Amino acid sequence: MEYASESLRSDVTFMKQAVGHSGGVLAHGSPTVRGYRQVVLEAVKQNPMALEYASADLRKDKEVVWEAVKRSSLAFRYADQAFRDDPEFMAKAVRQAGSLLEVASPAVRGRKDIVIAAIKQNPMALEFASEGLRGDLDVVKEAIKLHLPALMYASEAFRADVDCMTAAVRLNGLALAYASPSLRGDGMAALEGISRGRPQGRRTRHPGQNRSRTPGGPERQR
Repeated sequence: MEYASESLRSDVTFMKQAVGHSGGVLAHGSPTVRGYRQVVLEAVKQNPMALEYASADLRKDKEVVWEAVKRSSLAFRYADQAFRDDPEFMAKAVRQAGSLLEVASPAVRGRKDIVIAAIKQNPMALEFASEGLRGDLDVVKEAIKLHLPALMYASEAFRADVDCMTAAVRLNGLALAYASPSLRGDGMAALEGISRGRPQGRRTRHPGQNRSRTPGGPERQR
C-alpha cells in the first residue's frame, strides 16, 4: 500500500475497502482520507490501534475513540488528551479496562463512582485512585472483596487506622498482613484476635488483575 499512487491513497472508496481488511493501512492514506470519519471508523473497527493515524480532529471524536478503546484499551494512548478529563467517557472506559484509571486526570481519579467502576473491573486499579479515595472505607472494601492484595494500595492512613483495618480483617482475616507497622499495642492485638476468629478464605486471582503490577508485599496469589 505504501507504493500505491497518490490518487489511490486519496480515494475514499478505495481506502475504506482497504482499511476494512487491514486497519493499519490508514497510515498510508492521504491527510484527507485520514480525516474522513467513515474511513477512520472502519479502520479502528478492524484494528483499534489505527487510531494513531486518524486526523487530530477525529482523535477528539467520541464515537471514533470509543470504537477503538472498547476493542483495545491500549488505543487510548492515541486519543486526544481531553478525554482524560471527561468523566462520562472515562466512566465507560474504566468499565472496559480498570487500569485506564491510571491515565485519567486528577479530578476523575477523585470521583468515587468512577473509581469504584474501575475497581469492579480490576481491583488493583485502587492504586490509581486519589489519595482520599485510597483511604475511603467503601472504596477499599470494594477492592479487597474482589482481590485482597489490592489492600497494599490503600492509603497509609487507612492501613494505620484500627477501625478501617478492623473492617478489612472482618472481610478477610489475611488482611492483617497489610496493616501498617505503626499499628501496635492494643490495636494490633485486637486485629489479631479478629483475624484468628475469621475463616481465611481462599484467595482467587481476579480476571481483571494485572499480576505484574503487584510489587512486593505478601505472597502473590497462585
